[in-house]
Amino acid sequence: MKIMTHIFNLYSKFPPFRRLMWPFIGFGMSALALILILQNNEVSTSPIGWEKNFALTPMRIKAKNVQIAYKGNMIAAVYEGKEKGMAGIYASISFNGGKKFLQPIKIANITSIIEQRPHVAISSNGHIAVVWQSLVSNDPNSRIFYTVSTNMGASWQPPKRLFLPSEVELLPLAFYDDRGVLHIFYNGLKDKAFNLFHITSADEMSFKPPQPLISISERLRGAFFPAILLSGKYIFIAWQGKEEKLGILSDDIFFISSKDYGKSFSSSKRITENKANDASPSMVLSDDILYVAYQNNENKNWSIKLLRGFDRGNLWEKTAITISKTNADCYSPVIVNSNNNEIVTAWHDTGKKKPRIFARKFLISENKLSPIAMLSKNNISARKPVAIAMGRRVVVSWEGDKRIMTKYSDIHVDPPVVYSRTHPTDTWSRLSRAQIEWKHPMDESGIVGYATLVNDQEDFNPNIQNIDGNINSIKIPDLDNGVTYYHIRAIDGAGNYSRTIHYKIQVSRNPLPMPLVESPTHPEGKAVDSRSPILRWTMDETPRLKGFLYSISKGSIKKPDIFTIDFEMNFNDLEEGRYFFNIRSVDKTNFLSRVATYEIIAGKAEELDYDFYGKIAQGFVDEIETQTRITVSPKKKKPPPSVEIEFPFDIGKPHTSSAFMARIKTNNISQKNIIGYSTFVTNKSPMPLDRVNSRDKTINIEDLKSGEYIIGARCRYYRKKNGKRVLYWTKPIIKKFSVSLPIQNPPLVAYMEGISKRVSDHNVWITIPISLVTIILTFVTGVGTKLSFYARLFQLRIGNIIRML
Repeated sequence: MKIMTHIFNLYSKFPPFRRLMWPFIGFGMSALALILILQNNEVSTSPIGWEKNFALTPMRIKAKNVQIAYKGNMIAAVYEGKEKGMAGIYASISFNGGKKFLQPIKIANITSIIEQRPHVAISSNGHIAVVWQSLVSNDPNSRIFYTVSTNMGASWQPPKRLFLPSEVELLPLAFYDDRGVLHIFYNGLKDKAFNLFHITSADEMSFKPPQPLISISERLRGAFFPAILLSGKYIFIAWQGKEEKLGILSDDIFFISSKDYGKSFSSSKRITENKANDASPSMVLSDDILYVAYQNNENKNWSIKLLRGFDRGNLWEKTAITISKTNADCYSPVIVNSNNNEIVTAWHDTGKKKPRIFARKFLISENKLSPIAMLSKNNISARKPVAIAMGRRVVVSWEGDKRIMTKYSDIHVDPPVVYSRTHPTDTWSRLSRAQIEWKHPMDESGIVGYATLVNDQEDFNPNIQNIDGNINSIKIPDLDNGVTYYHIRAIDGAGNYSRTIHYKIQVSRNPLPMPLVESPTHPEGKAVDSRSPILRWTMDETPRLKGFLYSISKGSIKKPDIFTIDFEMNFNDLEEGRYFFNIRSVDKTNFLSRVATYEIIAGKAEELDYDFYGKIAQGFVDEIETQTRITVSPKKKKPPPSVEIEFPFDIGKPHTSSAFMARIKTNNISQKNIIGYSTFVTNKSPMPLDRVNSRDKTINIEDLKSGEYIIGARCRYYRKKNGKRVLYWTKPIIKKFSVSLPIQNPPLVAYMEGISKRVSDHNVWITIPISLVTIILTFVTGVGTKLSFYARLFQLRIGNIIRML
């Protein structure tokens, strides 16, 4: 109150303060109004077990009535759309399981005012069929049309009408069986009753005459809204029938089936038993059990129920499972089978101002329901869900606010980013205690923990959570010499395990043993006539071996100072005399081992006294005798094994495609000795090449975007040493290339379009704060006074002119 009193006093006593205060108030109110209008009032992440939703259709198309189908990794979505005032049926195709959809294609123009309700099916050979209902000129009744693409949606045949012997044809549904035969089911009005009809075509051109599927009687008045499922030769149909019970007409769910691709069907069987209405069935099959989801209004409002039919529908349970738990009306249930273990049901309800999409899982093995998850957002209308299940992944699409929205079930979690300050990647350390740290991956379901293990196995997958999700580091004490792996994988709230990160810890805390030298031509200390000795040496603990330092000198021991990575050396045309070959191993932390000395006698040499040999046995002496050192050059060696990367384009110029195939070329390596390759492609820092991740020389590179990339490769091979296989890596090859894709609209455009849409939807409310600012600036800051003065002056002068005239 005191602050308000001081502000009022300032406002009353100081006119300049009044001029400053009102603009600030106006701007504050305007900013608050704009924030309230443009903000997204749902800031929580997606529900556990589901990823973020996204728009399947572009903003330029107002879409509704979506249906989706899949075969393998191909998904086809069809829907009604309107663009620039022109209506049509559109198809959107994805070839990578829905990660990316191609631009929509209009497959038919629409002039009819009724809803078209398109439906889509995909055959095993990539044919796509779309059917829909529409009106034709001079015919007030609905008719059925269809079109087919024989090249996976690249082009479409002109739409064709199906001429059928019905007064009205409605709600067509298309399916392909495992033979590639196209089945179309529809509701038809014939003999004053609506029935279900079925037609088939082996060539997608000529159809057999339609056959009614239901025996309509005085008691059973009609059949509507079928749920149809094809499984091999079997066809299962659950449908909504209007039946008279005790003089009252009510809707119930009925069931028929076929065991011969629809040539004949069983008699109808009512599978719901209650006094209320049952409607809109949806059906899936899992382990010979049929699951039917449907609407039921026995508790006044419409709820979602789940009913099971055992032995492929021969025996149906009497009591259904209640799926929805709200007092609001729930509509449009759709059901799918996720990985043969979870039955997922989605629906929309009207419990809020705008309808929303919900989903719930029935866990078959545990015979229980999961919590209900809301898939859509509170502030956007969402209705008529459709769904498919691609293995474990469930794809749910629905009709949103003039767009088709889509959401995937969460079946993936990224691995953590692992690093170590004490033992960096590809670096050997003398520390026996490692500090391992990692960055938590982002996941819609949240990270609940990690499964970790420490051992010496290169490829090991831990499966038991032993670290909580809020921990991001661990200390590993008492590491042995050599290579140890820290295996870690993330676990999200949906129970998904990430791929395993095998972090390599390399420790060399003690010097290596000295090499063991031998010669097939010159036994140690024995005179040999040959002047061209061959020396070979072996070494344990090769993983932490960097190489060797060696020297050869006549008559004295010299300090090794020439570096090599070979295990064999040839010397030619030595002068007659005694030579000493000295060699020591070097580990990857530059620790030096003791020196191994090998005595070579080429021709003749004077005998040495025992004191000299005693000094050799005691260890390395920098120089026992000062004599002239003989420099001896080894034989020329073959080039070392190596790899190259062959590109299908000139890497000096940008590549213009999002995918290509490179090939690894090996040099000086026998193909039978190759174990595999370590490869990577990244647009960030080069990645480690320390484990085999491919057996193929071909590198398939996909999903590239414009920018700079780095590609690397390395070959793992073996050689036989002393009858044992010794593993080696080639030196890595790293290449850079760039990608320049055709220019597309930047993501910012879509964001700005979204803001523009929200602004246009609230133009009246935005006009109010803008007008308020204008009024304040004009009439409070003094500008209004000046405008008023000039307006009156202009009026006075006009009046004087009129009086003079």
